[in-house]
Amino acid sequence: MQTFNITEARKNLLNLVKSAVDEGESYTVTVKGKPAVVIMSTTDFDALKETIAVLSDPDTIKDILRSEEEIQKGELVDLDDL
Repeated sequence: MQTFNITEARKNLLNLVKSAVDEGESYTVTVKGKPAVVIMSTTDFDALKETIAVLSDPDTIKDILRSEEEIQKGELVDLDDL
């Protein structure tokens, strides 16, 4: 992730936003040398929030781990059998 100070980010804001939306890039913007904000597309931000929500749910994590164990054991169901 590239980092820009606030002045550089302001000068290049249109290009940074376009790159975030079109290419999935994200950027850190610093103020007085410290990270302050991130520029990223709303699509990527929504996906990140959803991932955090899923990984924060203990029941979902248990289901994922159990499913991985079943896959390792070869306990699979053919799609045609569903």
